[in-house]
Amino acid sequence: MSSSTVSDTPIKAGRIGSHPLSAAQQLSYALPAVPMALPTLAVYIWLPTFYAEQTQLTLLQAGTALLLARLLDLLSDLAAGRYCDRPILGLPRRRGWMLLGLLLASPALLMLFDPPAESGWPRLLLLASLLYVGWTLIQIPWQAWLVDLCPDSDRRLKLCGWRESAGLLGLLLSAALPVVLLENGATLRQALASLALSTLLMALPCAWLLSRLPEPDTRIGVQSHGWRDLWQLRRNRLWLRLLSAWGLNTLANGIAAVLFPLAVSIGFGGDDRTRVWLLLLYFGAALIALPFWSRSRVELHRLWGGAMIMAALVFLLVPLLPADHVIGLWGFALVCLLTGVVLGADLALPPVMQANLVDWDRWRFDKERALACFAGHSMVMKLSLGAAAALAPALLWLLSDGEEPTGAVDPERRFELLVIYAWLPCVLKLSAVALLWRYPLGRQRHRMILTRLHRHQEDQFGRLGR
Repeated sequence: MSSSTVSDTPIKAGRIGSHPLSAAQQLSYALPAVPMALPTLAVYIWLPTFYAEQTQLTLLQAGTALLLARLLDLLSDLAAGRYCDRPILGLPRRRGWMLLGLLLASPALLMLFDPPAESGWPRLLLLASLLYVGWTLIQIPWQAWLVDLCPDSDRRLKLCGWRESAGLLGLLLSAALPVVLLENGATLRQALASLALSTLLMALPCAWLLSRLPEPDTRIGVQSHGWRDLWQLRRNRLWLRLLSAWGLNTLANGIAAVLFPLAVSIGFGGDDRTRVWLLLLYFGAALIALPFWSRSRVELHRLWGGAMIMAALVFLLVPLLPADHVIGLWGFALVCLLTGVVLGADLALPPVMQANLVDWDRWRFDKERALACFAGHSMVMKLSLGAAAALAPALLWLLSDGEEPTGAVDPERRFELLVIYAWLPCVLKLSAVALLWRYPLGRQRHRMILTRLHRHQEDQFGRLGR
């Protein structure tokens, strides 16, 4: 999420955020996070392994196709950031772009989880690209809407908290639905196909809920963002620092996510049911821990850094756990529980740090670049996840000396698999901590910046009055 808490330009005249949203409107904005999050686990965790097991593709080929789709999707971030303030399809600018994204993503999602056995990488590349682009056209206007709905930081953080909680609820449903179906005799293919259909059925009422929200006034504050805005952001070294830390942490989480199914099955002898139960435990812990991270008074960069250190210390133990199906699996379940608690920090803290950084960017460079900052962060996150989808299988392929045609890992190489799964993310997370530990934008400095921005805004109002 990219947002700002104070603007250099007048925000009272015609801005829809001038009046507090009702409880019904807050829910209307937050609840679409449920269907947005519902297919996340299937796409980011199950998809590479699913295609390697269900089609003629190897794990490396599936991961490479998903990486290429992510690279193509990077351009859609800039396109959405530049054009989402313009009406489309005869609808208001926010809902029009989101409807277009839904039309692109819906058929792609349904077909993606029902591949024929002879499916090749071009089909996976095409469907994943359509899904990612459609997802972007929904997500960017929806998240950017927050800037217009809430002009001050307190209301914005509250609304963002509702949204993240709804997103975690969607992730829990994403883990729970396959559990229920698998326990009742469904195959993994049937479970994932049902998950995709459930996503689309939930998206329809959520689209209606969004129609209850006021659209921004197109005459006020409309800006376009493109490559030039992102290129100029290179001068903001603090933004690059936060961007790098966020990208490293996302890459670490992505590698662990891609290898999670193999870590469960090869590392500890679990099956499909075990996988989904552990995911349910992981996201349940994140949902419970989210209020703790949101309410802590510790400096945000230190709190997030401490959370990443905690995750690294827990992950260090994974390759040392015994292969025993009972003891090792219970130990790994404890790892999932503790790292799930840390996930709450990954969800709650970086968006607030980014919002504070946008204020600093406005004060330091006298520019309004919230959408450009969001587009840049979105691009790096997607690149990190795409790199994880390709890097993890490539490392496994090298581990197998290039001799495994399916990209699978010999069970005798269990320790090496768990080292890549756990210790490589530890290195990446600790690198992110090193970037953030002396991060200079703390709470006190941010309050000073807000005061100066407020004075600057009052001066502008005074000049307009004269």
